[in-house]
Amino acid sequence: MLRSLFPWAIIFLMQLPPSFQENCTYETSWIDKEMIVTCENITSLDFFKEDITFNNSVSEIVCLDCNLVYLTDNIFPVSITILRLANCNISQISNSVFTDLALLEELILTSNHINLFPEIFKKLMSLRTLHLAHNHLHSLEYNYFTGLDQLEYLFLEGNNLSSIDAEPFRILKSLKYLYLDENNIAELDKNAFRGLTELTILSLSHNEIVTLSGETFNDLTLLESLYLDNNYLLSLPRELFYNQASLTYLDLSGNDLQLDETLFEGLNNLLVLYLKNNSISHLKNGTFQYVPSLTLLDLDENLIKSIDSCAFQNLTHLRRLHLENNFVEYINEDTFSDLVKLEILYLQNNSLDCLHNNTFAGLDSLEELHLENNNITYGEPVICKNESSNENIDIQLKQDLFGIEDMKKVLLEDENIVTENADGDALSECGNK
Repeated sequence: MLRSLFPWAIIFLMQLPPSFQENCTYETSWIDKEMIVTCENITSLDFFKEDITFNNSVSEIVCLDCNLVYLTDNIFPVSITILRLANCNISQISNSVFTDLALLEELILTSNHINLFPEIFKKLMSLRTLHLAHNHLHSLEYNYFTGLDQLEYLFLEGNNLSSIDAEPFRILKSLKYLYLDENNIAELDKNAFRGLTELTILSLSHNEIVTLSGETFNDLTLLESLYLDNNYLLSLPRELFYNQASLTYLDLSGNDLQLDETLFEGLNNLLVLYLKNNSISHLKNGTFQYVPSLTLLDLDENLIKSIDSCAFQNLTHLRRLHLENNFVEYINEDTFSDLVKLEILYLQNNSLDCLHNNTFAGLDSLEELHLENNNITYGEPVICKNESSNENIDIQLKQDLFGIEDMKKVLLEDENIVTENADGDALSECGNK
């Protein structure tokens, strides 16, 4: 199929081998006359050698589901800026296959069988994006990346890396995004990320990391997003985030962490904190004192049974709080008093049996309150859930029980708010616990 074809391009098409015409298409930009070549199910790229004039016009090569196996020397046009060879069964690469590609800006080698060797990319002085995800990489050496002074994006997820030694990325002074997800990384040298002073996103999720040195992220002063979810972390050193004043997003979900009051020291600008599915059993006073800018806090699926009255103190910017799927039995009257901007509060699937009159007082921004699947009883007022409809709890319940006039939704499925016990005596308000 030919799209946006110039007459002179048709002449070159007639000169190309039949395999090109059958399995490849190309389109031409009307602005700069550069060509994008797309091939499927081919076994060789040698036809690019057959017409130098044609080659000088090619800016992008895309091979989809090909069977190339071996990349030989001098097969790519020197004019290309983007080379995509995903899922092409590549297992061997010539030492000098990329030697003449000084203009290349993006190289995608995802889902092949590639192992790297020193200085393979050393001539790619313009390269900004390198995809090596889902290959057979077992280790990283600093000289693998020699010459990549302009590299900003490096994708290494889904390989067989078991450790990151000291300074494998030290040459990559311009690197901003580093993805190491879905490997088998169990050990990180304390200098693994040394020199990455421009890094803004680091993903280490879905690995086997048990411990981290307090110096691991020392050089990452511009880091904005850090993904450490789904590892085996038991604890984190107090000084781990001392230099991460720029961090706004932190995911620690799916580990085995307990929380310490000093854990988040240095994270004054953190906006989003995921702590879902850990081993947190108690939220102490001051736990979140160093993250006053939080807008989202997720503590879903932990073992939380008790919450100190000042656990959420000073979280005046928090808009969404997840406490569902825990074992919370009791909430102090002033636990949420500082959460003046809270919009959604998730407390479903806990063990609550009692609520204070003022538990939610002052939460004037609250729009949704989820209390499903608890065992809440309350002495007054006399208001029960309407079992015959799915309508929201009426406004009187919102005002009298929760002290909130403008709340849009209160969910209390499977609750039975009562005013009398089995003997017909009025239930009293919650006492202090």
